[in-house]
Amino acid sequence: MTSNPRVFELLEALLNSEKTPEDVCRDCPELLPEVLRRWQEFQFVDKQLLTILPEIGTLPTTKTTESQARLSLPSNFGRYQVRSRLGSGGFGHVYLGYDARLGRLVAIKVLHNQVQAVQPERNHTLQEAKRLAQLRHPGIVAVHDVGVHQEQIYLVSDFIEGIDLSRWLQCHRPTWQEAVSIASTVADALSHAHARRIIHRDVKPANILLTNEIAPVLVDFGLALDDTQAGWNEKGIIAGTPWYMSPEQAAGEAHRIDGRTDIYSLGAVLYQMLTGHPPFRAGGIHELLRQVREDEPQPPRQLASNLPPELERVCLKALAKTQQDRYTTALDFAADLRRVLPTTIQVSWSEPQQKEFARQPSFTIQRHTVGRQKEREDLSRAYESATAGNGLFVCVTGEPGIGKTTLVEDFIGDLTINGRPFLLARGRCSERLAGTEAYLPFLEALENLLHGEQRETVTHVMRAAAPCWYAQLTPSTSQDSPLESYLSEAKVVSQERLKRELGKFLQNLSSSWPLLFFIDDLHWADASTVDLLAYLGGRCTGTRVLFVFTYRPTDLAASKHPFVSIKLDLQSRGVCRELSLEFLPRSELERYLALKFPEHDFPEEFAAFLHRQTEGSPLFMTDLLRYLRDRKVIAEENGRWRLREAVPNLRRDLPESVQGMVKRKIDQLSEQDRWLLVAASVQGYEFDSAVVARILEYDAAVVEDRLEELDHIHDFVRMMRERELPDRSLSVRYHFVHVLYQNVLYESLGPTRRARLSTAVAEALLSFYAEKSEEVASDLASLFETARDFERAADHFLIAARNAAQMFANQEAVVLAQRGIAMLASLPDTPKRARKELALQIVLGPALFATKDWTAFDVERAYIRAQELCHGLGESPELFPALWGLFLFHIARGEISAGLKQGTQLLDLAQQAQDSALLLQAHHALGPTYSLTGNWSAAKRHLEHAIACYDRREHSTHAFRFGGHDPCVCCLSYGAKSLWMLGYPDQALKRSQEALALAQELGHPTSLAHTQLSAAILYQFLRDVSATFKMTEELQVLAADQGLKFYLAGGSVLKGWALVEMGQFVEGIDLIRQGFEIGGATLAHWHAYSLTLLAEAYSKKEEEVMTGFTSLEEALSVVKKTGIGLYEPEMHRLKGEFLLRLTPTNSAEAEACFHRALTSSRCQEARSLELRATMSLSRLWYQQGRHSDGIATLSGIINQFSEGFETPDLLAAATQLKNLS
Repeated sequence: MTSNPRVFELLEALLNSEKTPEDVCRDCPELLPEVLRRWQEFQFVDKQLLTILPEIGTLPTTKTTESQARLSLPSNFGRYQVRSRLGSGGFGHVYLGYDARLGRLVAIKVLHNQVQAVQPERNHTLQEAKRLAQLRHPGIVAVHDVGVHQEQIYLVSDFIEGIDLSRWLQCHRPTWQEAVSIASTVADALSHAHARRIIHRDVKPANILLTNEIAPVLVDFGLALDDTQAGWNEKGIIAGTPWYMSPEQAAGEAHRIDGRTDIYSLGAVLYQMLTGHPPFRAGGIHELLRQVREDEPQPPRQLASNLPPELERVCLKALAKTQQDRYTTALDFAADLRRVLPTTIQVSWSEPQQKEFARQPSFTIQRHTVGRQKEREDLSRAYESATAGNGLFVCVTGEPGIGKTTLVEDFIGDLTINGRPFLLARGRCSERLAGTEAYLPFLEALENLLHGEQRETVTHVMRAAAPCWYAQLTPSTSQDSPLESYLSEAKVVSQERLKRELGKFLQNLSSSWPLLFFIDDLHWADASTVDLLAYLGGRCTGTRVLFVFTYRPTDLAASKHPFVSIKLDLQSRGVCRELSLEFLPRSELERYLALKFPEHDFPEEFAAFLHRQTEGSPLFMTDLLRYLRDRKVIAEENGRWRLREAVPNLRRDLPESVQGMVKRKIDQLSEQDRWLLVAASVQGYEFDSAVVARILEYDAAVVEDRLEELDHIHDFVRMMRERELPDRSLSVRYHFVHVLYQNVLYESLGPTRRARLSTAVAEALLSFYAEKSEEVASDLASLFETARDFERAADHFLIAARNAAQMFANQEAVVLAQRGIAMLASLPDTPKRARKELALQIVLGPALFATKDWTAFDVERAYIRAQELCHGLGESPELFPALWGLFLFHIARGEISAGLKQGTQLLDLAQQAQDSALLLQAHHALGPTYSLTGNWSAAKRHLEHAIACYDRREHSTHAFRFGGHDPCVCCLSYGAKSLWMLGYPDQALKRSQEALALAQELGHPTSLAHTQLSAAILYQFLRDVSATFKMTEELQVLAADQGLKFYLAGGSVLKGWALVEMGQFVEGIDLIRQGFEIGGATLAHWHAYSLTLLAEAYSKKEEEVMTGFTSLEEALSVVKKTGIGLYEPEMHRLKGEFLLRLTPTNSAEAEACFHRALTSSRCQEARSLELRATMSLSRLWYQQGRHSDGIATLSGIINQFSEGFETPDLLAAATQLKNLS
């Protein structure tokens, strides 16, 4: 006969309360006989168990005797006053207590006498309680204290208002989605406990509290044991509640119990929520235990047909009879549960390379929020638009304390409660790191996604679509430098690539789930973040991404923040909306009072007074009401809230501003708590409990307890997550409820204390992060700056600047390097300081190069200063990078003689050090530079030395330290040009192909673009129009994709030249002019060459010959000014040809130009250019009747060639010689 399921609910209520069977059956008297019969079985359970299992011990009874129930209420336990009896758990009574010292309600658990009488058990319980006190998780009730009072052991924990799941299930039938959410959140809590080797052993509905009926909290670890301890881990002990016992518990095999025991019990709870009753319901206790040990539960879908098959599989796996067939960990159980949900909304907050112990609960905690209905509806509409594939930016704006973040969090809560699908990625900009930490909110948000519920999918998509971001966010397993690890994961890197990758990643990820990307406090965003937002804003259409930002408009305007112009542009394109929050009207304040203080008897003028006082500022309003309540001005009397002072009297002692209210709230704290928060404020808006404990020399557990109270009771801080720091120390990460709290606390410090505390925080971070301190370099730099430890501040600004440069965040690198240099100004002028400054200048120079025009004063000043430092320090190999930067600066500006001087110094240093890497770079500097001057033999010598020094495994990362491209690729490319100039066109083509092959293998975009430009120039030298056009087509795609303007410009000019040669004059000229407008190579050392190509293009149109001649004259003036004469012989030759067309009768001047071309080419040993000049001269002589001179001269130069006879120039020369003959 099957019993009524209601009987089991009544029995569990009886087991977990002080009620009698008559009490629990008051509303259903017809069930009293069966409840009494079952209850009698439990009273004699020991005898029954001994009868059926003689080798097994006893099941502890869970009901106190009638005499015990009549005992008078104890007055206190230690310092805790007893207010009332709450009930009885498996091992003891539970009382409502009051902690007079801290002014809070607590729960006091006292063990049953029969258990306490056994001395070893008492000792173990004390040990147990200490371990329980280590548990800090939002899903576990916190144990604060343990003690002994009159031979009774008691535990003190949070008093949590709410209903237990057992009672909730008596009047609610959860949906399967709600059941999964509750179970997965409890599984998270169990995972936290199991990680600390603590097993609950009595997971059941009565031990799961629902705060506000939505957030599950696991309570009563009365049976929880450290599985390393002896005592209860013995064969023969049965412990637990029968309906939720695991098979090993039912068999009395306590020695086999581990975390999988709790997984079974939670599976039984899940089964009950899904089907309406536990897995087994027998008529007697021994039959129930037998069923638990031996029978399989009825499949849940036979009892509830709407359940997904996958959910049934998950539930039954948790209920497997043998431990090895269940989930290995509670975390795995939780993950499988969440995968069943049709929507995935969980994203844990976790930091890279750090373990996550706590996650956001599946349900949000209710809070009293009023107003903003229109704004919430606007956000909902934006969400609907995004989910339909019309991505949007939504800016929530308003002044401090107006509720921007609260609005967005409420909106997220609305989506969650309504079951709307989305992934959440959340990041925040930092006030302290404003403008210095590149991509800070994006990195934080992407970390969240990588450690969230869909971590496997996110990881797969990110690795495929955004390998550069993935490499930056995930720890390296090799011993390479961070940059080398970065390159090994993603070779093709640049700032443009980062943008393109992230856009692709967001598009691909949002194809599976709508993505909500929330960035808080955008008014502190760094330049790279804003640049990235501009890029993403232009690509919103077609994605299912909703970007939500909060910022203060006054701060944005005052700082002339770059996001202002970007926002206006995006608004004009219809992809950005702004929600400007106003202060709350009086009607909403009245609503808030009704919610916060239900059934209140406040006078009507009280709401008007509050509104005048706070002007409707939500933060000011809530803090002011809390202040009045804490001072008992607002008090509850006879179940109704009342105002105990007249409204006019309130004005005398209340602050006039939100900042004043924050100060008043801080003043109410104890000295210990105030000082704790002050110390926390020095670390920042976000801080670590371990850091605070270290700098104040407090016990870490005490700090965690105090912060927990400052969170739950005083509302100053919010717990974010528990985490493991790099040195494996455990810490709890908190943030201030509002940045105003942190600001007021920080500003309360005098300069001396502020400096001392900043030093302490910095030292603590260095200790916790050890060899990984570069991860917090920006924080350390700012802290040491505040501490006036200028030397160490400069050291960490240098590390932070290098970090920014590696992320191509050049604007941030400039700011950080300049701040580091400013720190050094306070130090004595010594060689040590000079070396530190030189290291900063080495970072600053290239960063300025990337962000400003090469001729900018800041760039020149940085390199001049670096040069002064080098001269002052003398020649030393450690100065090599600085000298190389100076060399590059001079070359980029066309200052070839200075570049050659710098290159010679580099070679001297490298030879002194006998370092192959330095020798490679010295020859890499000199080879291309001699090429630019037209000294082709010297160039070929240095280029071949460089190629011989190159080892791909050792030197493939030199691109990021010297010149921005691979040295061997560069030298092979210049080697190809030098071979052509020297008269070896076939060898030149072969060498160019080697350069292209290496560049493609390396996968480095700048190296490939460099090689493609060089190959295109070589094809132009060879007059191979189709090959030039094809190569520039490839170059244009790469350079545009990677944002490589230098190469984009050069490619435009060469492609334009090819188009003109192909007969497309207008298109070609336009493209050449575009190249000059872009700048890049056309304004650097290829300026004169580019002007020559422009002149040659104009020569194709008779009416444009004079324009071409003007361009050629300009090219010759550039050569005279810069000394970059690699193409000078061809310029003189072309000038002669132009003169013959412009003034045909004045052949003498043209002939002089041809002679200058011959002289120049012979001086350079540029045989290929000498051939062209000879051809022009021989044609002129032929026209003048000097046939024999022309034939002799032309045949002489042709005979000097040993290869390349099928190239256009030599074919043309052979044809001309034949015609002359």
